[in-house]
Amino acid sequence: MSIFLGVDVGGTSIKVAACDQAGTLLTEELEQVETDRASLQAFIACQVRALGACLRYLKLGWKNVAAVGQATPGPCNDGLMEKTANLPDFLTGQNVRSLLEQALEQDSGIAIPVCYYNDGNAGAYAEWFVRSQRKSEKFSLVAIQPGTGLGAAYIDPNGNVLVGAHGCGMELGHVLLHPRYQLREYPCGCGRRGCIETMCSLQGLQHRLGTLTKIDESQSATEVLKTPGDVKQKALAVRTLAMRGDPLALRLFTEQAKALGYAAAVTALLVDPHEIVIGGGLADRSATTKEFRDDFVATAKATFQEHAFPVQANTPFSWAELGETAQGYGVALLARNRQH
Repeated sequence: MSIFLGVDVGGTSIKVAACDQAGTLLTEELEQVETDRASLQAFIACQVRALGACLRYLKLGWKNVAAVGQATPGPCNDGLMEKTANLPDFLTGQNVRSLLEQALEQDSGIAIPVCYYNDGNAGAYAEWFVRSQRKSEKFSLVAIQPGTGLGAAYIDPNGNVLVGAHGCGMELGHVLLHPRYQLREYPCGCGRRGCIETMCSLQGLQHRLGTLTKIDESQSATEVLKTPGDVKQKALAVRTLAMRGDPLALRLFTEQAKALGYAAAVTALLVDPHEIVIGGGLADRSATTKEFRDDFVATAKATFQEHAFPVQANTPFSWAELGETAQGYGVALLARNRQH
């Protein structure tokens, strides 16, 4: 049995998914390990460990792996990393695709090809692929994925991913946010200030929690800052409070939804997609209520309609179907495409 593995390398965790020759997802439960940011060698080694754990889960060996797909936040051109928000600076100038390929051969004794895609592109491709299995007509898709940062991607009607000449296509998170939705020019991991990502991501929630010290109706969300845990844990705790009706938490997610709606409009004016999908770790369908998702999408779409052309006003918004599986599954599918 030949399979394809996809390793999604995030700022806080690494997730691995697998698919077969037909593109069927084989991993219902993601294999995850913490991203090791101590050194370049450790960064690559934790990816190898995560891939090995996935194989053990599937009760398969390296000989069954036809190819591996690798996804990280961008910008990155075929694995050659540029300075990237939410990942260590020691990766700048390193070819992480080539390094993973070498490490896999050393660990397995087999030359396994590795292909690279930006994580936003990989996640969007997975969402496009599962929808394409149900649709009779060709369609294009924009995906906007708030997680540790903000991923985004465009998939054209033929399933082609917009990568760009330098691997920087669809770096929506680093477009400057309209002053109406910016509230404050927060610093971004890319080195600039005021990027959309600084308002619409886990990091964005952290920025806002750090500057909103209280609100008359409730201080519950600000208490999250005092609890142990990393940025992701704190941001997800605020999301839970929002679903319980906490006024401050709801205010923060309303701000995020408006920023995302503006980002969607900017993208629609450039590529005019048939559909816009909201995904990413912050928007995980399995961990959010339908009411929360409906309110978030309604706010985002209202802002979108303010800034897009009238003819685009009815562009459908949908919630991602794959949750945190999307990036790993998508890059496994893209590795499969490279072998066909």
